[in-house]
Amino acid sequence: MNKREQRISERKKRQRVARIKGWWLLLLYGVGIFAFFKSFSLYRDTFIGYQLPLGGGLIFGLVVSFIFNKDYRYYFAPVIPLMGIFTTIMLSVNSLFADKKTVMLKEIIIEKHHQYRRSSPYAIIKFRDFERSIPASTDAEIDSMSYGVLRVNKGLFGYYVIRDKKLVKE
Repeated sequence: MNKREQRISERKKRQRVARIKGWWLLLLYGVGIFAFFKSFSLYRDTFIGYQLPLGGGLIFGLVVSFIFNKDYRYYFAPVIPLMGIFTTIMLSVNSLFADKKTVMLKEIIIEKHHQYRRSSPYAIIKFRDFERSIPASTDAEIDSMSYGVLRVNKGLFGYYVIRDKKLVKE
């Protein structure tokens, strides 16, 4: 093989590697953005402060981006998707491997929000230092309720996971 054919072969190989790398990055961003938004729903059902998942995810994203990213102009680009993946995995593992023992919590409603335009009525309860909302079907229902009852399990990492929530009169 002469030098010209060798250069053409090397260029095709680099293009093939770039194409494969592009698909992997596209897959990473797709899964990462989905996981980022999924982590919000998992967070709403877990009694955990935002600092641990957000801080751990940020550190994970920065470290992995530093290790695998050779072009430092794009160093911060994969941090958000990697942060979402880490947070979703951490909260999912906490929920999936939760203790089988169910605990019922009866908490006083601290705020009531009525239906306004597009938002449904809901009540806010407070457990330890965490506030969570419990949806209601009508304004009349939310006015008559005084407690929120939560059915929770203790997660693998020690954070309670909400399995069911409802409003009760007394």
